[in-house]
Amino acid sequence: MIVAEAGTTVAQPPAKVFALLDDLAKTPLWNTRCIEVKQTTARPRGIGTRLHYQHSEAGQEVAMEGKVVRYEPERALGMKFANAMVDVAIEFVLAPAANGTDLLHRVTSQPKSFVMKLMATVIRGATRK
Repeated sequence: MIVAEAGTTVAQPPAKVFALLDDLAKTPLWNTRCIEVKQTTARPRGIGTRLHYQHSEAGQEVAMEGKVVRYEPERALGMKFANAMVDVAIEFVLAPAANGTDLLHRVTSQPKSFVMKLMATVIRGATRK
């Protein structure tokens, strides 16, 4: 299992930070590997909502299917994605701070194939970015 975690303070209130994270069309603005994330089930978004994630990995487009597993406006957003190579859990936790929002971003990857397990160090480095 590969776990990468990073925290920062954003100079915006939790409502604005959550709104940006929850706006799937804007994901490529802050996730440079993301090509597209789209909701594939009816609105509104919440726990169980199905998602499709298209991203660039080593110069190739990779697709993953997923779902929302945690949805607490202004507090937390969690998603799980999977394909034949890897399972990925993504979590954002927000907390009010004196000068905006403390934001924790955690990504947990579980490689499924032998090749992906061998590439754990490379995956860990790419995830931290």
